[in-house]
Amino acid sequence: MKSRKILFLDFDGVLDTYTYDQKLQSEGKATKDGYGYVFDPACVDCLRLIVEATGAEIVVTSTWKEYMSPDDIKDMWAARCLPGKVTDTTAYVMGGDRGDEIAAWLKEHEGEVLDYAIIDDLDAAAFAEDQRPHLFAVDRLAGLDKDTVARVIDRLGGKTQPWCFCKTIRGARHIDEGLPCQDYSLTVQRDGITMAVVCDGHGAPMCFRSDVGARLAAETAAECAIEFAKGARTLLCPAPPTVGKSDKASNDGTDLWREFKSLFATILYNWEEKVMEHMQEHPVAEEEKAGVPTEDLQRIEEMHLIDALYGTTLLAYVQGEDFWVAFQIGDGEIVTCKGDDWRLPVPEDEDCRGHVTTSMCDFSAHDEFRFAYGGKDDVPDMAFVCSDGLVNCGESPDDLATFYDRLMRRYKSKEELLDALSEVLPALSLGGSRDDISLAGVILR
Repeated sequence: MKSRKILFLDFDGVLDTYTYDQKLQSEGKATKDGYGYVFDPACVDCLRLIVEATGAEIVVTSTWKEYMSPDDIKDMWAARCLPGKVTDTTAYVMGGDRGDEIAAWLKEHEGEVLDYAIIDDLDAAAFAEDQRPHLFAVDRLAGLDKDTVARVIDRLGGKTQPWCFCKTIRGARHIDEGLPCQDYSLTVQRDGITMAVVCDGHGAPMCFRSDVGARLAAETAAECAIEFAKGARTLLCPAPPTVGKSDKASNDGTDLWREFKSLFATILYNWEEKVMEHMQEHPVAEEEKAGVPTEDLQRIEEMHLIDALYGTTLLAYVQGEDFWVAFQIGDGEIVTCKGDDWRLPVPEDEDCRGHVTTSMCDFSAHDEFRFAYGGKDDVPDMAFVCSDGLVNCGESPDDLATFYDRLMRRYKSKEELLDALSEVLPALSLGGSRDDISLAGVILR
């Protein structure tokens, strides 16, 4: 039965590019490792998009197979953390060209291949006429690019997965004062759903475990929201853009409102369970109490305010092929863009002013979640989730939109973007909020 999708992949001029080799040389960096020339990370990221969207197996056609065995190539794949799975290499054909090698491989696996694509820097003359509709030739100087990615995915009948990233840095003030980073961020891609989460622990003397609280909140939200989205997607797909709040006053009587209310209750319950487990495994040490006012310690003990020690905000964005969801409790911002239309989809919280914010540890937290969602006709092209450490570096929401737009225009791969954020975010903290900063994003390509 024909079921396999095959990507016949060259290396030189496709993943190993002259442009990237020159860049490494100009920076005084090595162009080779123990396997050979280093691959261009932008091209590798493009390959990742293809295999994620299509599930195609990789059959290597590159001349690298002449001095590397199939096992060597697989070892290189693992060592370099390259995307996809290499299942085979084509065999050398005496007097033949690359098209002949591919034809021989296809004949050997006749009846198995549903469709195939050839990515190479050779021109069409190296391939048989019936192979040319499957050929995607690239510029050997620049290598595999996003235009080629889209055409290959279309050929192999795949669906493009969104591109997601997250970055958290310790703020300038926390570095100066020797305090831990209170922010936490993560992204998840599973079952056709992509999610970005940012949490900002309060860091006040009373909240001396909020760095742990932020991590536990992010992990809990990811677990719960993915399952929520899978279960509620039939309600979300046809939904018009809608905003709300989890309090009773906003109850519109719909099934979706009840689903959201259940989601937020589950997140809070599971977070509090994890907080209690952490407290049992790590009882409060005397040195942790050192900076906490006596009256606050008394309140914690008398009222059993264990979760207050772990207080944190929570912001999350969830996207499927034909729906999206954004929700948060506390400050920070979620920004989306569709075309040229930048939005703050989640309603503003009037209780978040200055250094005051709503929190996962509030008694009324179940009523303090704000949310927004939309169906297939309103899925954003981009969504960004950030803590208030980034918000407070600018003067208006337009500053953030401009910042995000410039990032997306300038950096073409996840690796480039993360490298840039490692430099940009600390500089913004130092010259602006001096706070920890987290930024996570989901980008449709």
